[in-house]
Amino acid sequence: LLLCLICSMVTWAQNTPQKNGVKFVEEPITTILQPNDNAQKPVMVFVWTSDYCGACKRIQNNVWNDLSVAAFFNRYFKNVSIDISDEQSIEKNQELLYELQPVILPSFYFYSPKGKYLTTTVGYKSPQEILQLAKSVLDIAKRTTSTPQ
Repeated sequence: LLLCLICSMVTWAQNTPQKNGVKFVEEPITTILQPNDNAQKPVMVFVWTSDYCGACKRIQNNVWNDLSVAAFFNRYFKNVSIDISDEQSIEKNQELLYELQPVILPSFYFYSPKGKYLTTTVGYKSPQEILQLAKSVLDIAKRTTSTPQ
């Protein structure tokens, strides 16, 4: 009986969302990517599926809940998650999904604060890899938004 109780607690803990993970905005992506002179942060769009993609689930459970990844992305990016197995997520973001036509999941798309496309990467990324990628995207975003003097 004790063993069953422990196993159920471990399973429940693994399925409970972390409050300290990456925060994803609920707005439609078309609203977020509209050119806006007041926008401060680059945008990261995470396209994934909760149905059949093991790498997607690993990122969702392990990478986005890593404290250093969460702190970095929450501070420097506006984060959007599009689950292509969720009808509401598809409806809310269908224009962008039609434009992007993601083939490999998971996919990460990065945009400047003003909505200009910067870069894309696909596949599983470890916490260290996603942080390195995010830092290089910030450098690209700074170069594209800086004005010549």
